[in-house]
Amino acid sequence: MNPDTILGYCDEIDVLTQKIRDELGSEPPDPGPEDETVINNCGDVQATLTAGGNVALAPNLVCEGSYSFDTPDTKLRGQGGNKITGSGNPALRVSVGIDHIGIEALEGASNYDSVIRVGKNDTNQTTVDQAPDDVKIEGVRVATHRGKRGIEVNAANVTIKDCDIRDVYSSAKQDSQAIAILNAPGPVLISGGYFEAASENIMVGGDKMKIPNCRPTGITIEDAVFTKPIVWKGNSSIPTKNLLELKDGHNVTIRRCTLTNSWASGQDGYGFMFTPKNGGSLRNLVVENCTMSEVGAIVNITGHDFTADNASSLPRTTAEMRGGNYRTNKTAMGGPGRFCLITEGPESVVFRGMTIEHEGSSFVDYADKASCDILHILDCTWNYGSYGIRIGGANHGDNTAGVIKDLVITGNTIRGAHSQFKSRYPDNIYIDAMSAEREREVDRKDIVQAVQRELNEELKRLKARLRSDV
Repeated sequence: MNPDTILGYCDEIDVLTQKIRDELGSEPPDPGPEDETVINNCGDVQATLTAGGNVALAPNLVCEGSYSFDTPDTKLRGQGGNKITGSGNPALRVSVGIDHIGIEALEGASNYDSVIRVGKNDTNQTTVDQAPDDVKIEGVRVATHRGKRGIEVNAANVTIKDCDIRDVYSSAKQDSQAIAILNAPGPVLISGGYFEAASENIMVGGDKMKIPNCRPTGITIEDAVFTKPIVWKGNSSIPTKNLLELKDGHNVTIRRCTLTNSWASGQDGYGFMFTPKNGGSLRNLVVENCTMSEVGAIVNITGHDFTADNASSLPRTTAEMRGGNYRTNKTAMGGPGRFCLITEGPESVVFRGMTIEHEGSSFVDYADKASCDILHILDCTWNYGSYGIRIGGANHGDNTAGVIKDLVITGNTIRGAHSQFKSRYPDNIYIDAMSAEREREVDRKDIVQAVQRELNEELKRLKARLRSDV
């Protein structure tokens, strides 16, 4: 047979095979382990979970009820078309001290605070041993929720994989998250998935840990999408804040995530808020190769929880952001439009190999005179704005007051820089320098004072929020 004819038949087979796949929708469902118990009636759900072992819901079984995992080594999975709707409690909850739990391939809903709760954020869980350990939540969907959280995590060794949590906000305007990591020793892995929530799509920390001398440690968030439906914008019934907030956490990695749509509303529209609170601290935070767009500003970093009685003794923030593409849209989203606001004297902040397009008057505003040990901006591509890097109210990278002990700005490609900045930091590539006329305009005393007044108002809002937030 002619080789071309054979290849033609092969192509036809490929097309037909793809059509069959499209008709089937996916590969046949996993038949599950041999010792699996299949639930055919909703009335049997709790007893079967209490018995433990491998449990499956019969295809298309939809249940109204709130069910708890009270026995270790229990796995529950859906087989298609399964939904559990809780009333007065989460749809599914993992009790204190219960380990080795799995929840897979089902939809949840509830009229309670959380749709799924793992462990407890109260005095019932005050030791690491009481925190559930080894919990896997995979392929879970929350289509809509009018409460505080899609998934609440108070546990150790938790994996949340390929979950889809949308349209989460509180009708009472309480803070709401797709995922909240609270009284959790960690580690916690969030891998893949799509997440929408009004306040913070993901929150780590915020409430005081009920487990003494413990904090969320080993948090990894990767390959996920965080966004807010643009139809929420301008709706006063749905005040929004940011896309991802850390108030506590050591050894935190955020990588290869896509973040979009954060506007000035309940806050100023930052994508990232790295702002320790309630005795929390942020150490060894790494953000790498993320993409962010359609936000009012990129990142807000504070050095410690200034509201705490022992603020001066708390570990100070250490953070590095490397790689990735970031772009603000101040016109559409409001907010200050800048790349980064830094306050309260972090120990170390490093930006490396990033590409940033911002609309702020400054690229980075180190907005007070609290000392910082290290600020490095290395091998990044960014536009200057009017003042480039402001330090304690001084413009154009002026660090003569020594607020930042180790300030290094090298290897960057900077567009539109002021001549003063270029002379202070010569080891960069400068393109499209600021004109002399533009320099005279931005350096006018009244213009500089107006910029500082605007910043002062932003700082007042930030500090008031940090004092009032849990």
